[in-house]
Amino acid sequence: MPFGLPLRTRYEHHWILAGTGHGKSQTIQHLLLQDFERVADGEASVVVID
Repeated sequence: MPFGLPLRTRYEHHWILAGTGHGKSQTIQHLLLQDFERVADGEASVVVID
């Protein structure tokens, strides 16, 4: 199910919860790739706790 996170809340704390094989890692990867572009531009920082 597609969903979006508004930029104003994107950098707040989030939990991604689901059972095995439901795409948690893929979702995190997609979000991080977008975040790293902002980090490279000096617009954000990223901390991931797994």
